[in-house]
Amino acid sequence: QIVGYAGRRDPLYEQTTPAPFLGASGWFLASTYLPLAGLSRETVSWHNILKCRWNHTNDLPKGAEYEEAVKICTETYLRIPPSATTIIAHGAASWAFFQGPDKPITEWRGYCGDEWHGRRVYATLHTADCLRDPHARFLARLDWKKLRHLRDEQWPNPLPEPTVASEASRADFLRLLT
Repeated sequence: QIVGYAGRRDPLYEQTTPAPFLGASGWFLASTYLPLAGLSRETVSWHNILKCRWNHTNDLPKGAEYEEAVKICTETYLRIPPSATTIIAHGAASWAFFQGPDKPITEWRGYCGDEWHGRRVYATLHTADCLRDPHARFLARLDWKKLRHLRDEQWPNPLPEPTVASEASRADFLRLLT
């Protein structure tokens, strides 16, 4: 099973190297988060929604110029293989591309949004955010562990049948809590 992975280009390390996610964020992603999901660099199809930099600098364009740059880059370069069943939208920019601007990643991280061309789209915080914020790092670890369960089709679980609380149903309630 191949997972399409979409993010935004790391400006410091990808200027001279034609591969995504190679900087500190990429190393942390490959050594920490991908293993939690049962993935590796070799089992993931890597993609960027924004491959270029505005005026050949590390600054991102703003507003309409940013939207136009993402449109051009994705139409020109984004080719997720047919075998990819899940897209990991890595960070707010990637999430906004796949889900639109009205679904903040902070409310959706760790969950799937609407399908995109028949593929699940799973939201994760960008690794760079996790490097800056230890709280985000903890949340991301939970999200990447959950992604493993999603891949193994062990999550999300169906809602349980309604049960009346009684001594006879005690085991059912305890199972829900574990």
